[in-house]
Amino acid sequence: MEKVPPKLQPLSEIVTGYDEAAAWCSGIWNVSPTNMKIFYEAGGTTEVINLANATAGELDALALACTKSTGAGKVDFAIPGGYGADEQNKFGTCVVILPTLLHRGTLLLRNTNHELIVDPEKMLQGKEIGHISYAAFRKDSRLEVKNEAEGYCVIITYNLYLSDGDQTSRAENLSTESFVTALSKLLEDPNYLPKGGYLGFGLQYEYSLKRKEGDKSDKDEQEEYDKMDGARPCVYGRRFNFIKDHFQRSDAVVLRGLTELGLSQPSIKIIYSYSDRSIMSEVEFDPESTCYDPLADIVQTTGGEIIEDLDSPWHETAKVHWVTLPTTQNTVHSMLATNYHKHNMVDLEGLLVLVAPIGVPGMRHDIKSIIPYDPDVDMEDVDETNSD
Repeated sequence: MEKVPPKLQPLSEIVTGYDEAAAWCSGIWNVSPTNMKIFYEAGGTTEVINLANATAGELDALALACTKSTGAGKVDFAIPGGYGADEQNKFGTCVVILPTLLHRGTLLLRNTNHELIVDPEKMLQGKEIGHISYAAFRKDSRLEVKNEAEGYCVIITYNLYLSDGDQTSRAENLSTESFVTALSKLLEDPNYLPKGGYLGFGLQYEYSLKRKEGDKSDKDEQEEYDKMDGARPCVYGRRFNFIKDHFQRSDAVVLRGLTELGLSQPSIKIIYSYSDRSIMSEVEFDPESTCYDPLADIVQTTGGEIIEDLDSPWHETAKVHWVTLPTTQNTVHSMLATNYHKHNMVDLEGLLVLVAPIGVPGMRHDIKSIIPYDPDVDMEDVDETNSD
């Protein structure tokens, strides 16, 4: 997969910047030592320990009870980001780290672009018993707890939910001004994409790929596609444009910004990569039989575009200029048998992305004005565009 070209790097930083400020937070709370008691169930009875003066034996018993009920305990463990279809109103997690006289362990928070180390021992250094540390993070982040030495790390985990289940309200409060200003300036340059083309955006958040009540049906999406300018005839299959209605933070800002600029046909595409080639497809690939080359079948059955061919670049039929690179936050999988690998089963992974067609200068909103990509003529132009 290609890199973000230098000319798009400032725009890329603006997009990822929408997620950096509120990815996570950490701090300290002051709690009375008399309120440091933990109640838990073990063997059908209720036990209690006071973490202000807990012994190793008491903490071992707590760890054993936690191991039996949650799978955690005296081991390293991780809390993944994302959420399932049944937790659509969950927006984050808060972990409270309870101190003990025998405390050991650090927290590592990660998302697509950044990481943060939270060391409760250092945070509480010099503090008296009665102070507890915490870390809260959004659903796209992953938490890893590391026990690097003998000791105990007692953590209580809280799932955070929006009371009304409306996940778009916070995203709508984010201004699109910086994104719209930067993209407008770029598109006003007659030397940028002089023949038009495609801007691509990797999705920064995970979304449920199962339709919910109120989402567009496959039939609705097909009818909407058939009415689009430049729609290819006879392209049928499962589409995922309904997830745009659930976009979060930077994903939502990008979609709103494109719409504000009159680029009204950004849509969800699927990027399939196999054997040094990448295909951009309108619909999910559903193989029905053994095939020699799955990507050739995708082009044939879904109207896909060859956007990268490392072995034979002259076979490429379109170019996507990535503002943010594709991620694995939202994927589809097709298992198929292929003669390419002596009838082995291949798991063909498709990455969902947002792609905006861009018309020629002066007609950026008109995708009919896009001049078809010709690798024999345009390969050199693309290299020059990417190096600006």
